[in-house]
Amino acid sequence: MASAKQYVVGDDKGWTKDFDYTTWTAGKQFFVGDSLEPLVGAPLTTGSDEIPLKTTGRKWYICGVSGHCSSGQKLVITVLDGSAAPAPTPTSPSTEYVVGDERGWTNNFDYATWAEGKTFFVGDSLVFNYPAGKHNVFKVNGTDFQDCAKPLAAAPPLTSGSDEIPLKTAGKKWYICGVSGHCASGQKLVITVSEGSAPPAGYSSSGVAMVNIGFAALVLVGTLGMLFF
Repeated sequence: MASAKQYVVGDDKGWTKDFDYTTWTAGKQFFVGDSLEPLVGAPLTTGSDEIPLKTTGRKWYICGVSGHCSSGQKLVITVLDGSAAPAPTPTSPSTEYVVGDERGWTNNFDYATWAEGKTFFVGDSLVFNYPAGKHNVFKVNGTDFQDCAKPLAAAPPLTSGSDEIPLKTAGKKWYICGVSGHCASGQKLVITVSEGSAPPAGYSSSGVAMVNIGFAALVLVGTLGMLFF
């Protein structure tokens, strides 16, 4: 089976009402062995939970907050047999990217321009260089990135001044500095990681999926609207 690919439900919009998740899923394939976040069970509220896709078939998800489902905050996907996923393709050596190059990780720098034209692959890594004690690195979701907000429930920030983050899954990745005012001054980075590393000429890659869902309570429902816990 090919390496995992991470899909962020709704992309930058995340898991929210007044969004067309049917259009978002069009053209995507989900396989057994992939995963969604959050976990199946009682309504989930952490904003960063995971649901492993263990069986094939249709899967339904809604937000349980009053009025949100009727405003479009619901998702249905079809999970395929994992054996249908393409095999991994030959890959080239991984690449280590120093964020900001010689400027490093700092405020008042355009990281969108820095990332433009670069192709990041699973197996590559990011290195954040900065004076220890002056900055830090938080991995966040799309909403926290847009709002320059430190996550409420997350691992502590990286603070060594030379932080290496391996890119283990495909999909969008967001990073900010959590020091007050720094993110708003441009110290934020978003990248898209592609599956595998750069393949030799003549090869193409595709793969399985992991899906991030956040920002609201989620429940799994059946064909007749029954809750399964």
